Amino acid sequence: MYKWKNGFEPDICDKDEQCRYVLGKKGNKTMICIGANPSVAKGNESDKTMNNICSILANNGYDGYVMINLYPLISANPDELPDDFDEKIHAKNLAKIEAVLAEFKNSDILLCYGGVLNKRKYLKEPCLKDILKLFDGHKIKCLGTTKNGLPKHPSRISTKSEIIDFKIKNDNK
Repeated sequence: MYKWKNGFEPDICDKDEQCRYVLGKKGNKTMICIGANPSVAKGNESDKTMNNICSILANNGYDGYVMINLYPLISANPDELPDDFDEKIHAKNLAKIEAVLAEFKNSDILLCYGGVLNKRKYLKEPCLKDILKLFDGHKIKCLGTTKNGLPKHPSRISTKSEIIDFKIKNDNK
Protein backbone atom coordinates (compact mmCIF):
# COMPACT_ATOMS: atom_id res chain seq x y z
CA MET A 1 0.00 0.00 0.00
CA TYR A 2 1.23 3.47 -0.92
CA LYS A 3 0.36 6.86 0.53
CA TRP A 4 -0.87 9.50 -1.90
CA LYS A 5 1.51 12.23 -3.02
CA ASN A 6 0.84 15.23 -0.80
CA GLY A 7 -1.84 17.43 -2.34
CA PHE A 8 -3.01 14.71 -4.74
CA GLU A 9 -5.30 12.75 -2.43
CA PRO A 10 -8.42 12.01 -4.49
CA ASP A 11 -11.71 13.79 -3.98
CA ILE A 12 -13.37 11.86 -6.83
CA CYS A 13 -13.74 8.07 -6.70
CA ASP A 14 -16.41 6.33 -8.77
CA LYS A 15 -16.16 2.57 -8.37
CA ASP A 16 -18.10 -0.57 -7.62
CA GLU A 17 -17.04 -4.05 -6.51
CA GLN A 18 -15.32 -4.96 -9.78
CA CYS A 19 -14.67 -1.70 -11.64
CA ARG A 20 -13.10 1.68 -10.98
CA TYR A 21 -14.44 4.16 -13.50
CA VAL A 22 -13.02 7.44 -12.26
CA LEU A 23 -10.39 8.45 -9.70
CA GLY A 24 -9.21 12.01 -9.34
CA LYS A 25 -8.45 15.25 -7.59
CA LYS A 26 -9.97 18.48 -8.86
CA GLY A 27 -7.43 21.23 -9.35
CA ASN A 28 -6.96 24.59 -11.02
CA LYS A 29 -5.10 22.81 -13.83
CA THR A 30 -6.46 19.28 -14.17
CA MET A 31 -5.19 16.58 -16.57
CA ILE A 32 -7.45 13.77 -17.75
CA CYS A 33 -5.32 10.60 -17.79
CA ILE A 34 -6.19 7.49 -19.80
CA GLY A 35 -4.65 4.28 -18.53
CA ALA A 36 -5.35 0.73 -19.69
CA ASN A 37 -7.01 -0.77 -16.61
CA PRO A 38 -7.21 0.32 -12.97
CA SER A 39 -5.04 -1.23 -10.31
CA VAL A 40 -5.72 -1.15 -6.58
CA ALA A 41 -5.55 2.63 -6.06
CA LYS A 42 -8.68 4.09 -4.51
CA GLY A 43 -9.70 6.94 -2.24
CA ASN A 44 -7.43 6.11 0.70
CA GLU A 45 -4.73 4.00 -1.00
CA SER A 46 -2.43 4.85 -3.87
CA ASP A 47 -0.19 2.61 -5.96
CA LYS A 48 3.12 3.02 -7.78
CA THR A 49 1.53 4.03 -11.09
CA MET A 50 -0.72 6.69 -9.54
CA ASN A 51 2.12 8.10 -7.45
CA ASN A 52 4.29 8.37 -10.57
CA ILE A 53 1.50 10.07 -12.52
CA CYS A 54 0.88 12.55 -9.70
CA SER A 55 4.60 13.39 -9.44
CA ILE A 56 4.91 13.81 -13.22
CA LEU A 57 1.82 16.03 -13.29
CA ALA A 58 3.09 18.16 -10.40
CA ASN A 59 6.47 18.55 -12.13
CA ASN A 60 4.66 19.74 -15.26
CA GLY A 61 2.49 22.36 -13.51
CA TYR A 62 -0.70 20.36 -12.95
CA ASP A 63 -2.43 20.28 -9.57
CA GLY A 64 -5.31 17.96 -10.45
CA TYR A 65 -6.02 14.77 -12.37
CA VAL A 66 -8.85 12.53 -13.42
CA MET A 67 -7.79 8.94 -14.04
CA ILE A 68 -9.98 6.92 -16.37
CA ASN A 69 -9.15 3.73 -18.24
CA LEU A 70 -9.67 1.96 -21.54
CA TYR A 71 -11.35 -0.83 -19.57
CA PRO A 72 -12.38 -0.19 -15.95
CA LEU A 73 -12.13 -3.74 -14.57
CA ILE A 74 -9.81 -3.66 -11.53
CA SER A 75 -6.77 -5.90 -12.01
CA ALA A 76 -3.37 -5.32 -10.43
CA ASN A 77 -1.87 -7.34 -13.30
CA PRO A 78 -3.13 -6.60 -16.85
CA ASP A 79 -2.20 -10.17 -17.83
CA GLU A 80 -5.09 -11.27 -15.61
CA LEU A 81 -7.72 -9.31 -17.54
CA PRO A 82 -10.34 -11.66 -19.01
CA ASP A 83 -9.93 -12.77 -22.62
CA ASP A 84 -13.37 -11.38 -23.49
CA PHE A 85 -14.77 -8.05 -22.45
CA ASP A 86 -18.17 -7.19 -21.05
CA GLU A 87 -20.18 -4.87 -23.31
CA LYS A 88 -22.19 -3.51 -20.33
CA ILE A 89 -18.99 -2.53 -18.48
CA HIS A 90 -17.66 -0.86 -21.65
CA ALA A 91 -20.91 1.07 -22.20
CA LYS A 92 -20.95 2.27 -18.58
CA ASN A 93 -17.28 3.29 -18.87
CA LEU A 94 -18.01 5.37 -22.00
CA ALA A 95 -20.86 7.14 -20.19
CA LYS A 96 -18.57 7.93 -17.22
CA ILE A 97 -15.87 9.23 -19.60
CA GLU A 98 -18.40 11.46 -21.37
CA ALA A 99 -19.39 12.93 -17.99
CA VAL A 100 -15.72 13.58 -17.11
CA LEU A 101 -15.13 15.30 -20.46
CA ALA A 102 -18.24 17.44 -19.96
CA GLU A 103 -17.11 18.50 -16.47
CA PHE A 104 -13.47 19.13 -17.41
CA LYS A 105 -14.07 20.78 -20.80
CA ASN A 106 -10.75 22.63 -20.91
CA SER A 107 -8.52 19.85 -19.63
CA ASP A 108 -5.85 18.19 -21.75
CA ILE A 109 -5.84 14.41 -22.12
CA LEU A 110 -2.79 12.32 -21.23
CA LEU A 111 -2.64 8.94 -22.97
CA CYS A 112 -0.56 6.68 -20.73
CA TYR A 113 -1.51 3.06 -21.36
CA GLY A 114 1.78 1.90 -22.92
CA GLY A 115 2.17 -1.60 -24.32
CA VAL A 116 -0.66 -2.82 -22.07
CA LEU A 117 -2.85 -1.82 -25.04
CA ASN A 118 -1.68 -4.99 -26.77
CA LYS A 119 -2.47 -7.35 -23.84
CA ARG A 120 -6.07 -7.85 -24.94
CA LYS A 121 -7.55 -7.28 -28.40
CA TYR A 122 -10.60 -5.45 -26.99
CA LEU A 123 -8.44 -2.75 -25.35
CA LYS A 124 -7.65 -1.43 -28.83
CA GLU A 125 -10.99 -2.12 -30.42
CA PRO A 126 -13.62 -1.38 -29.37
CA CYS A 127 -12.37 0.33 -26.15
CA LEU A 128 -9.72 2.79 -27.38
CA LYS A 129 -11.45 3.36 -30.69
CA ASP A 130 -14.74 4.29 -28.97
CA ILE A 131 -13.00 6.53 -26.39
CA LEU A 132 -11.00 8.44 -29.02
CA LYS A 133 -14.28 9.43 -30.68
CA LEU A 134 -15.16 11.37 -27.50
CA PHE A 135 -12.01 13.55 -27.41
CA ASP A 136 -13.01 16.19 -29.95
CA GLY A 137 -11.62 19.59 -28.95
CA HIS A 138 -9.20 18.32 -26.30
CA LYS A 139 -5.41 18.47 -26.67
CA ILE A 140 -3.87 14.98 -26.60
CA LYS A 141 -0.61 14.56 -24.66
CA CYS A 142 1.75 11.73 -23.71
CA LEU A 143 4.92 11.01 -21.72
CA GLY A 144 6.89 10.11 -24.83
CA THR A 145 6.35 7.06 -26.99
CA THR A 146 7.51 3.47 -26.95
CA LYS A 147 9.59 2.09 -29.82
CA ASN A 148 6.25 0.94 -31.28
CA GLY A 149 4.84 4.48 -31.16
CA LEU A 150 2.48 3.91 -28.23
CA PRO A 151 2.13 6.50 -25.44
CA LYS A 152 4.44 5.44 -22.59
CA HIS A 153 3.07 3.95 -19.37
CA PRO A 154 4.03 6.07 -16.31
CA SER A 155 5.20 3.26 -14.02
CA ARG A 156 8.67 2.83 -15.52
CA ILE A 157 9.68 6.36 -16.42
CA SER A 158 11.21 9.24 -14.52
CA THR A 159 8.92 11.46 -12.48
CA LYS A 160 10.83 14.33 -14.14
CA SER A 161 9.43 13.29 -17.55
CA GLU A 162 8.04 16.04 -19.73
CA ILE A 163 4.47 15.91 -20.96
CA ILE A 164 4.47 16.37 -24.73
CA ASP A 165 1.93 16.62 -27.54
CA PHE A 166 0.78 13.34 -29.08
CA LYS A 167 -0.49 13.04 -32.63
CA ILE A 168 -2.85 10.12 -33.11
CA LYS A 169 -2.11 8.13 -36.25
CA ASN A 170 -3.53 4.79 -37.30
CA ASP A 171 -0.32 2.99 -36.33
CA ASN A 172 0.13 4.39 -32.81
CA LYS A 173 -3.23 3.82 -31.21
